[in-house]
Amino acid sequence: MRGLLKAKGVRRFGDLVRREDAEPRFRHKLQVIASDLTERRLLVLPRDAGLSGWNPTTSTWPWPSG
Repeated sequence: MRGLLKAKGVRRFGDLVRREDAEPRFRHKLQVIASDLTERRLLVLPRDAGLSGWNPTTSTWPWPSG
């Protein structure tokens, strides 16, 4: 996934914002479902990124490349 997005110039969720004034759950063109096994919860990224301590607008993807 990272390679496909990188080819399009996308490196962070901040590159995929529809509109700044959009409702938070519809703000980004891409949402990823992730599991936090330590806390036993499902996350919808980038909406729940703050729960894991990273900023989706300025940070690069939290998953490993491959």
